[in-house]
Amino acid sequence: MGTSASSSGPGSGVPLVPPWVPEAGTSDPVANQDQLAPGSLAPGPLAPRARFGTARRGLGDYARSGDRSSMRRGIASYASKGLGGSRSAARRMGGAANRSGVLFDTLGRLSAGTLDPARLGFDAAGLAGRSAREIIDRISRFVSPSDGTQDAESSQRAINAALSDLLANDPNVDVSSLTEQQIEWVLERHIVYEIVQRIDLDVGKSILENAPSPASASDRMREIREYVEEVVSAAFRAQRQTGRPANGSVATTLTSRVIQETFTVFEEYVE
Repeated sequence: MGTSASSSGPGSGVPLVPPWVPEAGTSDPVANQDQLAPGSLAPGPLAPRARFGTARRGLGDYARSGDRSSMRRGIASYASKGLGGSRSAARRMGGAANRSGVLFDTLGRLSAGTLDPARLGFDAAGLAGRSAREIIDRISRFVSPSDGTQDAESSQRAINAALSDLLANDPNVDVSSLTEQQIEWVLERHIVYEIVQRIDLDVGKSILENAPSPASASDRMREIREYVEEVVSAAFRAQRQTGRPANGSVATTLTSRVIQETFTVFEEYVE
């Protein structure tokens, strides 16, 4: 993940969790806020002034120096002040958790042969002769169809990246017939990329603007991804101790808990 999609992030005085973001486990979000009926949703807590200021300074210092403690401080502030804490962060990423559940069901049904390939946009020949790359692209668009929201596009990229990582690890893998362990691995990678992209979109510009070179900026984002991978992996291991997901609904609950636990670890960082 690079920083090409980075922006200045949402400002202050707006809801920490936009009203169109669904709770994990609920129906799909409204495509855009203009479609909401006036007064249909009560506004949640509003973002404080300079919500990302400390995070940007920390990540800017990290971009210049490569000091990982600055990176962790920046992400801690991003989680606590920028997103309003781990619970708020998990709510902000409710759509990502929902799409993890859809991804789990989609991959499971593909493997069991119970998903009609036509639903992925294939013709009567189905999956026969299709490249893994083409199947991955179709799965990504099916699980997270474009609906005009940045979140849906971000999830589509995250799903594509997670499945591409699986293919990179094993070029002979049959994406349409994954094992239970492989599906869980893809879910974990999906959440890693969802969180990394959220960080990149909100505060990644600080890295791009302060790194000594584009190559350095890319290296810094890779190191952030590795940090996210470490924390997400530990959270998934902890959640699996209570049982493995049996369906998409359980997978949604699990990934929502993983997201919250990940941001809890971020915001509790102390040197």
